[in-house]
Amino acid sequence: MDPIAAWHTEHVYFNQLLRLLQRQLDLFHRNEQLNYELMMDIVSYLREYTDQYHHPREDVAFERLAKSCPDLKLDLARLMQEHRVIARNGVPTGLDPSHPEDIGREDVVALEPSEEVQFYRNFRTFTGPYVAHCHNLAHEDHNMMFGWTVNPTP
Repeated sequence: MDPIAAWHTEHVYFNQLLRLLQRQLDLFHRNEQLNYELMMDIVSYLREYTDQYHHPREDVAFERLAKSCPDLKLDLARLMQEHRVIARNGVPTGLDPSHPEDIGREDVVALEPSEEVQFYRNFRTFTGPYVAHCHNLAHEDHNMMFGWTVNPTP
């Protein structure tokens, strides 16, 4: 299978997993029984597989593409920076060496105790259900796990 077709297949699979996760969140909002094991499996798979296999292959492809097509360098850089923390505890932030995850492709942010963050997320062409979450399921009662729908730009 060619690499682009493989990435597309993976993205379709990721979308299916996100739909399953969204169904669990819908159950949560209706106060119905959740399958926490399924939710943890989905989140773990999406996190671990993408970190170990999917994104490293994309990184190599993007690097090669940037070398062969320098005019795409800016677009490729944008793909690598899909979210950015813009404030911690209400104070605008710059790039903080103690928080390298503040800029990246994943919506992962390290929080100190009682810390709040605001972040910018650019969805560009993505539309549909999107889930923000905390990796500690006990935090769902504190609104740290929620979903929303990304609508097309009018």
